[in-house]
Amino acid sequence: TLVNQLYALNLDITKALLWSAQQDGADLLVITGDISNASRHEQHEALLELLNEARENGLNILVLDGNHDIGKTTPAEFAEYYADFGYKDAYSRDTASLSYSFHIPQAHIIMMDTGGYTGTNLAGNVNAVTLSWLEGELKAAQEAGLPAIVFGHYPLLTAQSGEFIGIQEMKQLLLDYRVPLYICGHMHGRH
Repeated sequence: TLVNQLYALNLDITKALLWSAQQDGADLLVITGDISNASRHEQHEALLELLNEARENGLNILVLDGNHDIGKTTPAEFAEYYADFGYKDAYSRDTASLSYSFHIPQAHIIMMDTGGYTGTNLAGNVNAVTLSWLEGELKAAQEAGLPAIVFGHYPLLTAQSGEFIGIQEMKQLLLDYRVPLYICGHMHGRH
């Protein structure tokens, strides 16, 4: 019941975030997942109303899935819901996950689907196919002379990182290609 009570505040908090981003003149807002509770369709739909309004007001938004977003909502449904927020206009899409990349003038943005929505919903997961796709995207950024900025849901350097399947390989790729920034979500404490 506490989650449901807190969820009622999520839309108000989201409205404030979107308003603030627009007022501050943000070039881009990136949402790194856990945007629903138990992947409920009605929660995705409520968020989409807010995101569409902000997009119509000129705010560029990219969305990535988190471990709470897939389940009742399938990966294909998630990509369809958020087609206008990265998936439809992606520079590249991974065939084995919801990962995609996006070019902006200043950087090559890589949105890594770090999974966590299979089994217990507690562990991140990046498989070999997605790691190969990531390496290709890092090479493309390097060849274009753009810095790669990588976003993911699961953290790479916290106590919860040990739960992340494929973390060592992903960290090594980011180090090998000198990625200056990895931005993640997942951590939502109760304080």
